[in-house]
Amino acid sequence: MKAITLILAFVSSMAFAREDSIQWARHIAGKAVSVKNYCPSEKRGCRPTQKEIAFEFVLGGCVDQILPVAMEYDDVSNTVYISAVNLHLERSNHIKCIKAKTSTASVVVPLSAELIDVHYLGTDRWEQVKMQ
Repeated sequence: MKAITLILAFVSSMAFAREDSIQWARHIAGKAVSVKNYCPSEKRGCRPTQKEIAFEFVLGGCVDQILPVAMEYDDVSNTVYISAVNLHLERSNHIKCIKAKTSTASVVVPLSAELIDVHYLGTDRWEQVKMQ
């Protein structure tokens, strides 16, 4: 299983190594897929005052890439601001996907409210995430 993961990681990283042309770059919205207690390591255990929210982003093409996802938490308004940018590569126009390519990212926030607003910058999308 690890060998397959390494091969897939190597193949997916080849898009930039081959210098595929970027046709467009655009902000994309995601969706919160899980909320769990934040556990930085087995030795240090979990922190009941912090939660980790995982987000999933659907990319625009089979070989598209996502730039590193930037997130910021505003503890005054209990809002997470997310910036995710999809790089649409030229090869994506020639490859058909069986399933849409996705990417995930997570953010750690203090447990200070039952609901957190999530705003996806560069889009008109937002959602509320229940923190339980």
